[in-house]
Amino acid sequence: MVRFPKFLLFIRDLTNNRFRLHEEILQFHHFVAPRDCDHHMRTDLIDRVSEAFRAKYPGVAIKSFGSFATSLYLPTGDMDLVAMSASYQKTGYATMAQSRNQFNAAGKLITIAGLGYSQNGIFSAKVPIIKYTDRKTGLRVDLSFENDTGVKAVATLNIWLDRYPALSRIVYLIKQLLAMSGLNDVSLGGIGGFSIICLVAFRLHQLDDRYGPDWLRDNLDFVLMDFLDFYGNQFDYRFHGLDMRAMDYILKVCRDASIPGL
Repeated sequence: MVRFPKFLLFIRDLTNNRFRLHEEILQFHHFVAPRDCDHHMRTDLIDRVSEAFRAKYPGVAIKSFGSFATSLYLPTGDMDLVAMSASYQKTGYATMAQSRNQFNAAGKLITIAGLGYSQNGIFSAKVPIIKYTDRKTGLRVDLSFENDTGVKAVATLNIWLDRYPALSRIVYLIKQLLAMSGLNDVSLGGIGGFSIICLVAFRLHQLDDRYGPDWLRDNLDFVLMDFLDFYGNQFDYRFHGLDMRAMDYILKVCRDASIPGL
């Protein structure tokens, strides 16, 4: 007896090879897409963090960004939060968790308030971050401070979601593939959710000129295989970057004809 994954049980015709992969992608998207209970659970997490931090830092705002803010998170996906002090919100002047002692004090607050466990503070990172596991839900939380770039990016991500109907379907799948391989932790050199969205949106922009958004939405099998081929075999990250504003390539270095293979 053949055992299918749970998300495949409702596919009506698994023998139609022409549309099988496309249907599997759709069913996987339906299976992992957030439910109301997921949203309420994560909203409650934000409320609890906000309450604890406002008791110590009056006027602080706890904002979500990344996958939760765009509803592109897996059921067990991390929560990306940022704490912004009142002064940072008004003037852009950072005062919270800027020194190691202040950073450690914020970490202690998480423990004292009973918010989480398995805490790991990374003060030396480009964007200092406290990683911990939420005690009530078991979700992993990444908390940063005095940085609104992620919050501002949410508007752009939502524009892409409207412009490219296939985006969310492919993003969920790529996220799951990376999570299964342990390649989704940015602090360990993996690829985060924001980068995945950028990679998918960039390729969809290129394909959109040739095929149109509706055709791509109805041929997700083609989109997935093209994505894997493009970034796996064609795109050379040694020489090019992606300009997400212009949706064009950035030349990182000049090729040296004297070096074989360049």
